[in-house]
Amino acid sequence: MREAIGGTWLFQIVIVFVLLFAGYICLSINYSRAYKVKNEVVDIIERRGTLDYYALASINQYLNDAGYYSIGTCPSDMSAYKAKLVDPTDTEYISGSMTDQGNYCISKVLVNGEDKTNGGISKVYYKVRVFFKFDLPIFGDIFSFKLDGETEQLINK
Repeated sequence: MREAIGGTWLFQIVIVFVLLFAGYICLSINYSRAYKVKNEVVDIIERRGTLDYYALASINQYLNDAGYYSIGTCPSDMSAYKAKLVDPTDTEYISGSMTDQGNYCISKVLVNGEDKTNGGISKVYYKVRVFFKFDLPIFGDIFSFKLDGETEQLINK
């Protein structure tokens, strides 16, 4: 009887370590996926040179193809966007004046303020934020993480 009880404790310890290892693997996979999404959003904005309808359509198409559905809260200085297909006439969506919940957040930052230094050319860069969650089926969302990134300096269009 004593060996059976000792074996039960050992079995429980092994199960705990297997669950911890599986949780770590899930967290690593979600983090790398969110990091890849953030890098692709930054690359799309840099390729377009600005944040316009075509950049938003490319970003949303990529997010829909990648199956990215994480939602988070954007700070007040960033605009929240949902990964949906955008109508070119929807100026409210393109300007980002939506709720503070979205799949990703973007803000435009002027490098030199409003003055046009550097030979009359003003430059901007875009801050990008994406989210990922550590979600377990029984417990729900345990942790919510955010990833921030920036584009290189672009000419203000």
